[in-house]
Amino acid sequence: MRIEFDSGILLDFQQENFLYKFSGIFPVDFKSQISKKYLFKFLSSICSNYHSALQVADPSSIVSWRHIAISVYKALRSFKNGRNISRRVEIEVLLYLSGCRQIKDALKIVGVKEHFSNIILIIFSKDLNSLRKCLKIFLEKFEAELNGKIFSSFGENTNHLMKLYNISSLELESTVRGNLPFRDALELIVIERGSLLDVEKH
Repeated sequence: MRIEFDSGILLDFQQENFLYKFSGIFPVDFKSQISKKYLFKFLSSICSNYHSALQVADPSSIVSWRHIAISVYKALRSFKNGRNISRRVEIEVLLYLSGCRQIKDALKIVGVKEHFSNIILIIFSKDLNSLRKCLKIFLEKFEAELNGKIFSSFGENTNHLMKLYNISSLELESTVRGNLPFRDALELIVIERGSLLDVEKH
């Protein structure tokens, strides 16, 4: 279930018996560029008291909000079914986002760069109150704010995304059926890349 939530997207998994009942997807802007080293220095400790987990992704590597939502769902489902590749769900989601089995490869595709001014923040929480607190702590800690315009920029740079996910023009064109726009075809291909991980686990 998807609902709008504080300029982000809330995914409700209460009926799924997952490790986390809620996940939030938030477009975050920083006042100035910050370094990856600085971000990760505090990232793991921010929500340690709230039974939550955080992950960040490069917005330029994301095709759509569905790309993230489906990856979050598949990552949580893999833990429920005991078929997870990594030991932590926040790492597992990167594998599904990128369609890669290796963490280092996933980080090259969807991980944040050495310096950046915006990110996609993914929060996994046991309850809604914890999710809200984690978001508040994160924004205050990094003096950041939510910017919904980042969502609207998803999938705009098709050439960059095709190169990033190794998609040929022929593959993209063959996916376009009827009046299906190129961006929708691109979204379909990238999401299917992640779905192939489930096949490879069998």
